[in-house]
Amino acid sequence: MKQYQLATGLLKKRKMVIKGFSLIEVAIAIAVLGLVAGTVVSVFAAGAKAARKTQQQTIAYNLARAVLEQYSDWTSLDQLDGLDGIVTNQVNGRPAVTLNNIIYTPTLTISDGPISPAQLKLLNTTVDWTDGSIARNISVSTLKANY
Repeated sequence: MKQYQLATGLLKKRKMVIKGFSLIEVAIAIAVLGLVAGTVVSVFAAGAKAARKTQQQTIAYNLARAVLEQYSDWTSLDQLDGLDGIVTNQVNGRPAVTLNNIIYTPTLTISDGPISPAQLKLLNTTVDWTDGSIARNISVSTLKANY
């Protein structure tokens, strides 16, 4: 009977030992989970940074196209006749645009076209902005004809 009680007692003790995780196993699991979570967070941070940069470029591109659209007809270009060169900071009376605490400054350059300057003008719009401490810009050009 004593042997049976001893054997039963050992089985109970073994079952108790087998049921739980050791402190080392828990520490290793937490370390692995921390590494995986850190990697996931860094991927999301890089994605958010790329999305912000793309949003800024889209805003600047749309602003540049809007400036060019203001001069889509020859009459508006005739009003600027004699101002060939650079029209800065204010384009057609519109100042720099502020969106999401970022100042986008359009600059319009008007020059004679490569052929027939009386009938062809080259319009180049550059939009400048600052992303943190990095100066960025985007340029859009078009030719306008008076045919």
